[in-house]
Amino acid sequence: PLSLPPRRSIGRSVGPCDRSMAAAAVALNDGTRMPALAFGFWQIPGEQCGAALEGAIDAGYRCLDFAAVYGNEAECGEALKKVFASGKVKRDDLYIITKLWATDWHQVDAACSLSLRNLQLDYVDLY
Repeated sequence: PLSLPPRRSIGRSVGPCDRSMAAAAVALNDGTRMPALAFGFWQIPGEQCGAALEGAIDAGYRCLDFAAVYGNEAECGEALKKVFASGKVKRDDLYIITKLWATDWHQVDAACSLSLRNLQLDYVDLY
């Protein structure tokens, strides 16, 4: 069975003079705050995911957008494992999104579980 991520806030509302990427966030209806900008991994070849993920973290991105259909979740999972082990960021510092592909509508639990395994995560923040 799927488990829900802990409710938490990443970022804060953007004021008129505050436009930093890390600060901009959107308040969701359950009180969770989601960073307004995400770095997506669509069309990034698997062998480039590690460098792309590290570059995104270094640039200040705290919302990462994955999907099984991108074909690179396993490589992104290895990159996440490395960046967490380095201490550069913790899992709780990130808002992680992955998505259900249309052909998996009848097997949501299995598809989500596979994404979690590939990403080497216990939970995602948005699915």
